[in-house]
Parts: sequence; C-alpha cells; structure tokens
Amino acid sequence: MVPTARRAKPWALPESLQQRFGFQPGEHYPRPHDFEAEARHWKKMLYELRRTPEAREASKAIVDKLVSQRRPSAQRAKKAKPTHRQQLSLFDEGGLCDA
Repeated sequence: MVPTARRAKPWALPESLQQRFGFQPGEHYPRPHDFEAEARHWKKMLYELRRTPEAREASKAIVDKLVSQRRPSAQRAKKAKPTHRQQLSLFDEGGLCDA
C-alpha cells in the first residue's frame, strides 16, 4: 500500500518506492495528463502555421476586405435628432408625480 503522505501524487513515487510497494502508474492508478505540455505543443503548431505564406496571404485578404467595407467618416450620415419627445417627466404636470 502507498504511504499516506504520498497518496496525493502516487505517480511521483521514486522507482525504489514503486517497487517496494508494488505500485505501477498506469496499472494501479491512471497516469496524469500534462496539460501544460499539450498546450505548449499546440501553441507552437499554431504559430508555425501562422507563419506560412498561405496564412499570411489569407490574413491580408481578410484585412483588405474589412478595410474596404469601412466608409470614411465624412460620408457617414448623421442621425436626425427627434424634435418632439414622447417621454414624460416625473416632475412636470401630467407626469407621475402627485404634487
């Protein structure tokens, strides 16, 4: 049996203790998954993919398309302000105030 002090991380037992207690990671206890190493691997793959000429061309095409859709600020239509407001005031006659 694995000692109480080592039960939190039984896969971290030294080889000598694994043999002494008859413990084999992966057989008696599942091996832990190294999520940090997995994330580093896929980040590296993604950055390598982004550096390819095809990815750079696709990125430039997307930026060009989005930039061409923007209108210059001088041509933007200004919204007309409403001349008559329908909203009632709490403090005016006919509002919600009982004064």
